[in-house]
Amino acid sequence: GVSHHLTYSFTLCRIDALAFGCLFASLPFDAFKGRSRAIGVAGVAMFVLTMSSIASADVMFKQLGWHRTWGYSFIALSVVLMLVGVLGASSTSLPIRVLESRPMLAIGRASYSIYVWHLIFFPLIRNFTHEHFPDPTTEYWVVLPLVLTVSGVLGWLSYQLVETSFARFRERRTKLDPRTS
Repeated sequence: GVSHHLTYSFTLCRIDALAFGCLFASLPFDAFKGRSRAIGVAGVAMFVLTMSSIASADVMFKQLGWHRTWGYSFIALSVVLMLVGVLGASSTSLPIRVLESRPMLAIGRASYSIYVWHLIFFPLIRNFTHEHFPDPTTEYWVVLPLVLTVSGVLGWLSYQLVETSFARFRERRTKLDPRTS
């Protein structure tokens, strides 16, 4: 079968997600006027359906044939549809209020650090749980909160301790010598 690592990591195998993003960015936003909410809801439904299918599978997601062949494309498309819904939402709507909340803004600022830490700890946590939870559904529901918590805490800490320190250093350096900006 198709290697999960190749499908997930190799750029040419993920060109579909890039294509969806380019298509979305190139369309005039007026094309979605009046339909953005319904499109966003469809994206959420697609995403929830996909994640529920993964969570309830009898095998780990890396072993699901449909996930390796078209599942990632389905997730990428659902994210694009959710973006249409968010970008078309009013500033007082629930999605915008949630996305502009302090916790979500903090997650957004630390998102790259969270991403980097998840790359380190997801395989470790998954291997540990795989040995202790033979049922894939139970394993999924143990791995998910553990990875989110560990990656979130370490990502937030590294953002606070490393990224903000470098940003302050750059800001001080720029103020001292404007040519360095």
